Amino acid sequence: MRRTLAAFAVLAGLLVQTAKADDIDIGRDIFRFGNPAIARESACRNCHGGDGKGQFLEGTLVPPIDSGQYSDSRRFLQLLATGISSDGSTISRLMPRYSLSLDQAASLQKYLTQINAEETRGIFSDRIVFGYVSLSVQENDAFLDALQSKFSQLTLYGRRIVVTKFAFDDTTGTKDIQAAIRENPVVAWIGDSALDGVGELPATLKRLGIPRLFPRDPLLGNENADEIRGAFATQTDQLRVIIDQAAIAKSGHVTLLYDHGNAHLAQVAKSQMKKHAAIKWSESLSGRPDTNATIALSAGALAGLEKSLGNACSGTLITAAENLGDILQTGLCQNASITAVDIRPHRNNKVKTDASRYGAIIGLSLTNALAKAGRNLTRTTLMRALSGLQLKSPDWPILDYGKYRLNGTSEVGLIRLSPSENRVTMEAGIFPK
Repeated sequence: MRRTLAAFAVLAGLLVQTAKADDIDIGRDIFRFGNPAIARESACRNCHGGDGKGQFLEGTLVPPIDSGQYSDSRRFLQLLATGISSDGSTISRLMPRYSLSLDQAASLQKYLTQINAEETRGIFSDRIVFGYVSLSVQENDAFLDALQSKFSQLTLYGRRIVVTKFAFDDTTGTKDIQAAIRENPVVAWIGDSALDGVGELPATLKRLGIPRLFPRDPLLGNENADEIRGAFATQTDQLRVIIDQAAIAKSGHVTLLYDHGNAHLAQVAKSQMKKHAAIKWSESLSGRPDTNATIALSAGALAGLEKSLGNACSGTLITAAENLGDILQTGLCQNASITAVDIRPHRNNKVKTDASRYGAIIGLSLTNALAKAGRNLTRTTLMRALSGLQLKSPDWPILDYGKYRLNGTSEVGLIRLSPSENRVTMEAGIFPK
């Protein structure tokens, strides 16, 4: 077994070969995502870890990558393709066989020689730096103020926690984002949002291997937890509860409106509807037989439906809380009983904005994870530290990243509005109970 593991480590016995200056991007892509011609599971980091230093995987110790064992490109390529090492031994079949080109192998080697430098970017002897898009939006400032209040006066292993603001906007291209981040290195990005208007930012961060931590937008629910983490329920969680609550209404007929263009949510919706086979489901407002039946409305599905919804909604409305402001402001569904599914539920009666509550819990999460990651901090050790984090806060759902690795919770709240009783009630918990 010891011989097998030693031979397994030969994966990174890499060639010494001149590569173009931009080839490191190709090497990083191969390490993080695999050869474009091979399945995603073939990515080096899936077994050797994001920092290449090895890890326990399903009870097996995968050794660290050793980039100094091979200087002959042909032998290295033979190893990747056949599993035969330089001493003639054959490494374990657990090690995938690859078919990289010579140029790809050179790019991978170049990346691996710099992986430690990349993993520790934004980590200095006296500070740890996170990136953030600065906007002149009051809600945004409330998030940052609450976040930084957790960081102030705090030192971890002799390092302060610093947030560097980047003035990106919707005109900022990928190259400009890359240049700005290279000039001002960050260990991770925090609190980004589609509202920032920086459409290239998420893809650029992923390409550079920079973790996205705690976006202000809800995660879809199928993201890679090695690349991104959230701290409230996902769109998948919310849609499932919307469908369950619509079924509980027992009107016999439910019109479900959601983002049909999203393949993941479409699959979630169809799977969840099958669990309630007694309900007659439709996915269009046209031809509804009973205007007193139930309408279920996911986040983002309200746009363009105001006129038709206003004429059709007089029974029960189950909606994402994000739609509630527009519904109430426009006077839609005035006579309907409304249940709004809130993915950022309040746990007490203190008046705090979602932004300030979120900033506070993110600050708490990061300081705990950084302390757990220890003095020898890297991007990978930070993400691993988050994986086992458990946090309780008086005004945020309990976060347990051991149970919910991606976002720490599936808890949502229910806001119920009853027009006949002129009453609003709020519930928090995991629904259906």
